[in-house]
Amino acid sequence: MGSIGPQIPSGYTLVAAVLPAAATVLVAGLGLAGLARPSTPERRFLGWTLLAGAVLVGAGYAGAAGAPFSPAVQSVLDGALAPLRNVHKFDPLLRLPLALGLAVALQRIPAVARRVGGRVGGADERWLRSHPQIAPASFLAVALIRSSLRRRRPGRATSQVRAASR
Repeated sequence: MGSIGPQIPSGYTLVAAVLPAAATVLVAGLGLAGLARPSTPERRFLGWTLLAGAVLVGAGYAGAAGAPFSPAVQSVLDGALAPLRNVHKFDPLLRLPLALGLAVALQRIPAVARRVGGRVGGADERWLRSHPQIAPASFLAVALIRSSLRRRRPGRATSQVRAASR
């Protein structure tokens, strides 16, 4: 599992396992799709906020896809801008526009359900038209069931508590 696995199991699972990583990409993609819709309220402001958040969070990244000016940004963050060294403080600039874009994208689900319901016909069509909230509700139900069935791996603190209680 690596050195990070036992310390931060949920974060490790999110980046190492295929299904959570794919779900993260799907949610971020839906958020971007919602932001790209012309009907999104305050679309320009949210787009600029997302761009500013991406620049602020990624400016000091020195990895393979890092910016060419990242060493200069890191030296400034180690010096005069030391209080801003934890760039995760700027995560809301990324998360808020994506969450609002996701809300706009999910708002389209009832319209899609009505369109699909139009092809079904009969009692099924009437049921789908009268319950357009079924798609988001089923998504939430699956997410809750998945999180409750997830195996919990005991971490270091849990094993220490068990050892102390013996």
